[in-house]
Amino acid sequence: MSQAAALATPIAAQPQRVPTLLAAGIGGFMLSIDMFLVTVALPRIGADFAATSELVGWVVSANALTQGVFTIAAGRVGDIVGRKLVFMTGLTLFTLASIACGLSAELWQLILARAVQGLGAAAMWPGTLSLLVQAFPANQRGKAIGISGGIAGIGLLLGPVLGGLLAGADSWRWVFFINAPVGLLAFVFCAWGVRESRDDTVTRQVDWLGVTLVSLSLLLLLVGIRQGSMLGWASLQTWALLLSGAFVGYTFIAWQKRVAVPLIDLSLFFNRTFAIACAVSFLFFAGNFGALPFLSLYMQNFMGFGPLDAGLAFLPSTLPVAITLLIGGSIAQKHAARIGVVFAIAGACVIVAGLWLALVLTPQSSYWGALLPSYVIRGIGIGLMVSATSFAAVSALPPQQSGFASGTLSMARQVGTAFGVALCAAVYVDALSAALPPAAAGNAPTLAAAERFFVRAPEALQPAVAQAIVDGLIWMTVVTTAIFAVAVALTLLMRKKA
Repeated sequence: MSQAAALATPIAAQPQRVPTLLAAGIGGFMLSIDMFLVTVALPRIGADFAATSELVGWVVSANALTQGVFTIAAGRVGDIVGRKLVFMTGLTLFTLASIACGLSAELWQLILARAVQGLGAAAMWPGTLSLLVQAFPANQRGKAIGISGGIAGIGLLLGPVLGGLLAGADSWRWVFFINAPVGLLAFVFCAWGVRESRDDTVTRQVDWLGVTLVSLSLLLLLVGIRQGSMLGWASLQTWALLLSGAFVGYTFIAWQKRVAVPLIDLSLFFNRTFAIACAVSFLFFAGNFGALPFLSLYMQNFMGFGPLDAGLAFLPSTLPVAITLLIGGSIAQKHAARIGVVFAIAGACVIVAGLWLALVLTPQSSYWGALLPSYVIRGIGIGLMVSATSFAAVSALPPQQSGFASGTLSMARQVGTAFGVALCAAVYVDALSAALPPAAAGNAPTLAAAERFFVRAPEALQPAVAQAIVDGLIWMTVVTTAIFAVAVALTLLMRKKA
């Protein structure tokens, strides 16, 4: 078949393209559904292990951290040894770690298994884009990304509801066991029809010292942010952690400039479109997915929703994301010359959603009047932004560097989520402590309950505690909306070609 004929051939007529779509889509489905399954189940996990909210938060953070740290290395390894091989290895590790999560008898075991699960996810994320880039020509790439994103988007729809069903039945362990049959299905499609690809022009070396440095830097920064909310931002320990993380990060950048085969080719960030796409992804995931665990806690612990009710309540947010992921890639490709308009629409949606929630939320607010409108509008914006940044990042670099492009983009997203969770926790705790009356702030059980969005105080203090909890959520919303605004401002600097 000639090159021209191949470009004109529909997706379904190319034998290797259908299983590639299914493997990448189902892999993305697993990763998407896992996030919402765990988010809805977090209150039950905490109750089962009798753990503090700080410890339970590491169920999310440990996974996001390892995903963020190792995703870019996985993209690099995929370029060297084969993108299919790395994707299948990650898929196997993710599936086995999910089973280990469900079998955990202690919280530390669950956190450790979640970290290992994050390693598997890190190996999978680059493949969800790079496999498509290698299998599809440029004129079909946007459509393929959209279809694969739509398959993954189904996880956004099923995740909250299924998580609510499983956690509501006191079977939160099944939010992890459910990954086993899905992982097996993706493995079959990948082994059956995905074509192996690699970049034969790169040397067969991986900068593991660089991996270690960036891992340590991010870990120190994350722990520093968490310690800031616990010990205070003026504490010596907090600043020691933050400055140490910054120093190690600087050392990582200096090492990348000296090493013969760097983990990150820093020169590629001179490509304005690629650099901005990564920065915007970091900010959007920090603002949106960093807040999700706290919205789940708010609905279940403050508003009194059961797990299933909370899962259903997330649907008006996840449905627009799934729909816009399905069509967003095609929209971005069709209007590539005016992609700034897509970013502007997405940005306007998330900013309006945040402002709405910040302005109307009160302790007496209902889900229908306050949360629902915000969820719907935000869902549209997030779906468009994810599709547009994916298309912009992979289109900005040559196809042979697709592993690096998708790995870096995935790293930006997952590190953004990890930092977002830490930042939202810090903002909420600080705002809550400032808003609580002295009688409540000085009562350890009342303060601990309020940090988990429970109103457990003497009757005379309950209205003030409830208002303080809402104030904390409002300040968290204000901060995340400001993050979205910065991201939108960055997109104004983007151009189609750098």
